[in-house]
Amino acid sequence: SSVMYRSALAKQVGGYPQDVTYSQDYSFILKIAQRSEVGMIESVLCKLRSGATSMTRDSSLRLIRAQEELRLLREARQMLRLSPQAARRNRHRQAVAKLKMGLALMSTSHFMTGIGYLVSAIVTNPRALIDNGFIYRHLGTRR
Repeated sequence: SSVMYRSALAKQVGGYPQDVTYSQDYSFILKIAQRSEVGMIESVLCKLRSGATSMTRDSSLRLIRAQEELRLLREARQMLRLSPQAARRNRHRQAVAKLKMGLALMSTSHFMTGIGYLVSAIVTNPRALIDNGFIYRHLGTRR
């Protein structure tokens, strides 16, 4: 994603957060959205580039990515006045993040906690399991 903002506003919010490992840009945008009006262009203006060494593909960061995504989605839901459509998308993305977190936890010594996240996600938003490409790839099934 690409973002444009005024440098004075970036300084006001303290710049990119140091307490976030993977999702610094999302956290930064959330802080800006708390202080200023933001907009989104629905058109695709750039392509996602992901190399073999990108953080997105680093399996050792899978749990951190899921934790940060879930935390930021929850913060956005609490702090921002989301439209009904945005709130629906937020709930869906939270369920997907819970699925990812559950799978990441299951691959560690926190297997039962991971099961809890999976069950919570499926109960609150079963469509998240159907719509998520990551889950399909992880389970080895096709859409």
